[in-house]
Amino acid sequence: MPPSLIHPRWVVTAAHCVAPEGTGAVPDGTVRVGSVHRTSGGTMRGIDRVVRHPGCRLDGPNRHDTALVRLDRPVRERPIHIAWGPRRLDSRDDQWPLARPITF
Repeated sequence: MPPSLIHPRWVVTAAHCVAPEGTGAVPDGTVRVGSVHRTSGGTMRGIDRVVRHPGCRLDGPNRHDTALVRLDRPVRERPIHIAWGPRRLDSRDDQWPLARPITF
């Protein structure tokens, strides 16, 4: 799951991406919101806190592989739209939940 901005101060991502005991991929303490490039564009923020799903187990089946990353301060980029119920969307709909690029 690519990371997604869900609130001006919160990012949801895969837990194994922020766990040293997982794949070894550990964020360097910063997040870039609004760019697909690791070294340019977007808005930089520090990582204030990482919260992994309490049921996440990285040593077994890939279950609950979800984590929240709290940024040190809000960003101006718009968060994705979260679906609240069954509604068919297509790419022509202005409510289409486009992910905002984020890199760790």
